[in-house]
Amino acid sequence: MEPVVIELVREQAVATVRLRRPPVNAFDLHMLDLLESAIEYSETSGARCLLIRSDNPRFFSAGADIAMLQAATERDGGVDEMVAFAGRFQHVLDTLERAPFATIAVIEGLALGGGLELALACDFRLAGAEAKMGLTETTLGLVPGAGGTQRLAAVVGRARARQLVLTGRMIDATEADRIGLADFCPDGAPAAAGDLARELAQRPARAMALAKECLLDAPSPDGYARELTASRELYGDPETAGILTEFLSSRKKSSSARKESA
Repeated sequence: MEPVVIELVREQAVATVRLRRPPVNAFDLHMLDLLESAIEYSETSGARCLLIRSDNPRFFSAGADIAMLQAATERDGGVDEMVAFAGRFQHVLDTLERAPFATIAVIEGLALGGGLELALACDFRLAGAEAKMGLTETTLGLVPGAGGTQRLAAVVGRARARQLVLTGRMIDATEADRIGLADFCPDGAPAAAGDLARELAQRPARAMALAKECLLDAPSPDGYARELTASRELYGDPETAGILTEFLSSRKKSSSARKESA
């Protein structure tokens, strides 16, 4: 029986993916397939938030399986095989980024290379006190190949992205917080992530999905029109109508109570 390298659990509207491939949660094709299946199942089952975390507090993920990469480059057709693997990694992370629910990377320990690329595809990155992260591919004679250069530049700006990618250096949680790469959680990333997930799971599902669509390529020339299209859909959405009615009703009750006490 194959070991379980990814586990998906549900607690009400919050789904959690647990990375469980010792020793460093390095990704191969099988693990990518399982991650994609977990994302798709979370969507079809109605999850409103997805947490991604590791069972190993020392490693979130070290990225692609280096032994797999080395073995591939030593055989005929191996280069094409690894380019295809990078393309597959890009596709899975694109699926994660475009998921219609909120996503949270819970970073404890090291998030390196593809591990940080995985976290960058999430909406939120929460880092514990022992977290360290970096796109370290250039130190191995490679470049980030799963969207890391693009997403890092979008998150921290091109100048800081150049510093991190070209040097390949790692930064700790406080530095990641300072530059906007992750939120430092000194009291523990898992607890903070659980609180955030429960908060996000209370938000209207369709509004969350459309808000993510509007933000995906922002800023863009199409962004304003996309907001109007989303607004049109939500104004006709029964859940939105119910929320607005309840909000107005509570305001009227509050106003009446203030008048009576005056």
